[in-house]
Amino acid sequence: MKRKISIALVTLALLASAAFPASATDTDSYQEYAIATPHYVAISYANADIRVSNSIGTFECTYLLTDSSYTCRIVLTAESSKNRTDWEEVESWSTSLSATRGNFSKTQALSRGYYYRTFATINVYDKNGRFVESVEATSSVVYY
Repeated sequence: MKRKISIALVTLALLASAAFPASATDTDSYQEYAIATPHYVAISYANADIRVSNSIGTFECTYLLTDSSYTCRIVLTAESSKNRTDWEEVESWSTSLSATRGNFSKTQALSRGYYYRTFATINVYDKNGRFVESVEATSSVVYY
């Protein structure tokens, strides 16, 4: 009798483990997604853009903060490359802004035969001037 109960329990345990696979795969895939998708506290949108017209490049950064108590410092960099791999700084500008949403743009004369892009770093600070977070944005690449 004990043997039949033991066999029944072992069989039941095997069936239960087959019916409910371990969820480690689900948890692992969620963790990979969570790591790949950053969550920002103070900034909800950041974008870098570039436009070229008549040998003048306009390099721009647009942002949206989540709360009016935050301020930001933007470093806007115009970059050039001959091969789209090795980027060099052409010019860099910075400003501090306290508006919840805004943009910062600068113009720069361009030389022909180069790829250009905008690289922006937005550092966000709380009302006491303490650093909260940093976001980087890169524009698409334009050949001129």
